[in-house]
Amino acid sequence: MNLAGPRDGGELTPLAECRVVVLCAEPRLRQLLSYWLAIATPDLTVASNGREAAALLADPGRSTAFITDRVLPPWPGLPPLPALKLANPRLRVIVVDERAGAPGHAPGTNAGGADDTLPRPLSRAAVLRSIAVPA
Repeated sequence: MNLAGPRDGGELTPLAECRVVVLCAEPRLRQLLSYWLAIATPDLTVASNGREAAALLADPGRSTAFITDRVLPPWPGLPPLPALKLANPRLRVIVVDERAGAPGHAPGTNAGGADDTLPRPLSRAAVLRSIAVPA
């Protein structure tokens, strides 16, 4: 699978043209996502803090996927997800949430402004599918 978020015309952007930013508190999750995504995209950044992630996510001219394991409270230096998406309409937010898929927890989007949530245990296919958006 070599697809990412939609371009302006609704078609899918090749993952090779998409910037992927990972900001995760858990070191093992960060390493796993880095390993899987480094193979799929040449433009992968593992941000060290919220300020670095916010700077990378602010480019409105670029399709960008942001993967994080923490929405509330937000990362220090990172604006709320709806504000990030307003600044960059091409931003796709994916949250890894161990509660996703649990009884009583709605699948897919969440109230924090994410486009998708991924349950644990993660799979590489699920991560790539969450970045890809059907036309």
